[in-house]
Amino acid sequence: MASMKHVLVVITLLILLGFTSILLVFMPYHFYYVALESGIESRFLTTKKVPKTFLRGEMLEVKKTIQGNDTESKRWRNFHVGNYLLPLPVRHPYFLLIPDIALGLDGEVRIAWELQNQNLKPESRIEMLSAVNYSYPFEENLLFNLPLFRNHLLQIPENKIWNDLFTLDIRLPENEKLSFGEWVKALWQIPYTDLAYRLFILKTRQSLFPLNTKKISYLADKQLGVLEVEVLSPENNLVDNNQLTEQVLQLQDGKINRLQLT
Repeated sequence: MASMKHVLVVITLLILLGFTSILLVFMPYHFYYVALESGIESRFLTTKKVPKTFLRGEMLEVKKTIQGNDTESKRWRNFHVGNYLLPLPVRHPYFLLIPDIALGLDGEVRIAWELQNQNLKPESRIEMLSAVNYSYPFEENLLFNLPLFRNHLLQIPENKIWNDLFTLDIRLPENEKLSFGEWVKALWQIPYTDLAYRLFILKTRQSLFPLNTKKISYLADKQLGVLEVEVLSPENNLVDNNQLTEQVLQLQDGKINRLQLT
């Protein structure tokens, strides 16, 4: 009888040990899930809840427009706007290019151009935004300074990180579309170093991208990030659904140059 009790105790201990081991193995995935879904505040990492658009990006395909006749082509020329090359109208019978230079609330000079039609209504707007520092979230996040993760992050080339900022899908596999076994297997195929890298990308997006970002994409051949942002009308503080506003981001010498097109 005593030996039976000893066997039951050993079995119970093994079951508890196995259950605890499983919890420890999958705890990082739970930590990651909470960080993405609702934000998390801990001594290792602090994240805020972000829109779902911050969790994925995509490659951008630009469709080539059909060239007009020679007369129409001569009315457009490529001009350098900051670090960008943009086609702008010259002596066009329909479009007027109006410069707009003003002093912002932060004391910086704001330079923009408006493309107006014959009724002096804006058709589009080009605005130079101030450059921002391109930095990684190492200092304020202990997780990224743990030797295993820091060594892994430091081995990733800068151009890959820049690409992943605009293209990487950092969401976990959804268990609704998989059986339990398939879902566990899909999670297990994501190593802890990859989880840390995805959180690294999320934190970098949070620090560099505006909160009103609606879509993240990447123009690979030009190495340009493109953010579709939601802009409120100053007249009524509402979103104008007839307008599309995008910010074009270019990395150069540790700075991110930004151009906003409306």
